[in-house]
Amino acid sequence: MGGAARLTIVTLVSLSGCARDPATDADGGAGHAGGDAAAGQDVGADAGVPVEMPGDDLEEDCPPERPRSIGGDIRGYPDDFSVNASIGVHLVNASGGSVDGSGSPCSVAANNCNGASNYAYFIRANPTLDPTGLDPSVPGQTRRWSRCVATAVAHMYLEGYPRNPDGHTDHTKYASTMSNRVDLAAGTVRYAMRFPTTWEYGAGNTGNVNGWAWCHGQPTAVTRINAWTAQPSTACGIRAYQSGGHIGNPNGYWWIGPLAAGQCNAPSQAVNIVAHVTCDGIPMQETRRVDVVRGKTIGAVNLYFP
Repeated sequence: MGGAARLTIVTLVSLSGCARDPATDADGGAGHAGGDAAAGQDVGADAGVPVEMPGDDLEEDCPPERPRSIGGDIRGYPDDFSVNASIGVHLVNASGGSVDGSGSPCSVAANNCNGASNYAYFIRANPTLDPTGLDPSVPGQTRRWSRCVATAVAHMYLEGYPRNPDGHTDHTKYASTMSNRVDLAAGTVRYAMRFPTTWEYGAGNTGNVNGWAWCHGQPTAVTRINAWTAQPSTACGIRAYQSGGHIGNPNGYWWIGPLAAGQCNAPSQAVNIVAHVTCDGIPMQETRRVDVVRGKTIGAVNLYFP
């Protein structure tokens, strides 16, 4: 099984209530795994109120109705370059319902959520930059963001996608990244979105996963695939995340990457792979936990339905 361990039995429902990248259908959809309340809440020097630089996308002087401040860094890692990227900010209330920055449910018609993605905010940083990024010494680049939110907003999830000037997700140099549930009770919360350099570009700390899907022993096409870390983030680590991959092959083959590998010099990072198929005319999904290793493709992760 190439180091993969079966985590769950097939279910017949899809993930719901989670953000997904609205910029391109090819990016697929993303799901959120449970939550770790304080994951990445203060990442190294990123805790506290950011210092404004030319080009930073900051909302300051939060009004009484939205007194909490959320935000953080947007940068490449370990090169610290400014990156062309988007950050989808998904906010939830204490009951887990998706809300906008004012705390209004996304299910209510008069809300400020970003369509089907349920993003409360969609941060677009450095949209004209090449996907290889830009030296941080060049002024005028967006390297920090912040927004004000209501006290009814209890947690946030962040999904980061490296982009190209056409607006499409582009992993030429950097992999995607994410946060899981970040607790906003502290009032001012900063979370660094660090995009890891890929192994393919510069021997960065990423790996890939592939395999085949089967329906009653016959190959079946994967229709959707996502991956996100099963581990909490740390001050020196980056959470693995990917929305979409190489899918749709009638021979059942699928591939997903690049994915951030071990955090803080660990040999690997545990990642949940969620694959969707149609078997017996019924939409199904299966989740596998795989240890992603730097510079390696974990292969033969076979998925059997039903």
